[in-house]
Amino acid sequence: MTSDAPRWVTVSDSPHDHEREALAWLRGRLPDREPYHVWTNFEFTTHNGQMYEVDALAITDNGLHLIEFKAYSGQIDGDGGTWSWKDKTGKFRQIDNPRQLANRKAKALKSLIENTTTFKGRRNEVPYLAECVFLSDPKLISGLNPQGRHQVFGRDADGKGELPAERKSLGGIVDHLVSLNPDESGRARKRLPRPVAMKLVKAIGEIGIRERSSRRTIGDYEVGRLLSDVESDPTTSVTYQDFLGTHRSADGVRRLRVYPLEHNATAEQRETAQRAARREFELLSKLEHPGIIKPLDFTISDRGPTLFFGYDEEEVSLPEFLADPAYAALPVED
Repeated sequence: MTSDAPRWVTVSDSPHDHEREALAWLRGRLPDREPYHVWTNFEFTTHNGQMYEVDALAITDNGLHLIEFKAYSGQIDGDGGTWSWKDKTGKFRQIDNPRQLANRKAKALKSLIENTTTFKGRRNEVPYLAECVFLSDPKLISGLNPQGRHQVFGRDADGKGELPAERKSLGGIVDHLVSLNPDESGRARKRLPRPVAMKLVKAIGEIGIRERSSRRTIGDYEVGRLLSDVESDPTTSVTYQDFLGTHRSADGVRRLRVYPLEHNATAEQRETAQRAARREFELLSKLEHPGIIKPLDFTISDRGPTLFFGYDEEEVSLPEFLADPAYAALPVED
């Protein structure tokens, strides 16, 4: 597709150079014909009020794909649950396999598509929405095991060359999106029927995807990227999402913990969310310990009850810290 191809819809521009470059690289390698359609950099809100950002959603010959872009440099190792990332400077971090969050996004987005007017009474026609992760750094070294690299891809080889040894195990993202050959497990790929693809384009227009907006605010803070996503408690259905919040007029950032509410939440649902948020605030705000981040403030916003925490971009969770080889021999007393 060319930069002005109408089938490629940039809902909002990415603020990151590496992501813009990776999107342009991918766009230039996808066919400019039916059924190909791509939407990039948008957000959507679930029926329960949770908010997710999507890097790219693509309709291709072989199906419907949600693509999570990651520009990790250096080396990635790990499995289906946890990855170890050593960047080019040698800094080590333990991170969740990003496919886990992408899978939740894909399930939520598919549910919205199924409930559109276009697919009313025909939910079974909506194809499987497959999530995948695109590791876009062309010099990345991958040591992921088979579970860790499932639905994870790198850049395809240029021309007729072969993938470099350090990325060969990942395979190429373009081949994954366009190929009708059997997948790595040997299962045949089916061609997406053209009428279904046309319905998908119409349905995606119905679900209300919109520009990632820096104007979204809670209090004096603009809501930024998603930092963590906690699934609903099985007994109370309480869930929360952490976002990076940037002050609109002052120089400061916060971790915003939002207990999301659907647009037409009942009084009982609102009370449950407010009770959970207020309980966390009352319990943690009294603590004084350098190793525990406590909430600094509490408010009720249109999106849901929200706690304000301090934020340091260098912060890591305790499990991340303990996974660092440099601290593997740390005594229990320390």
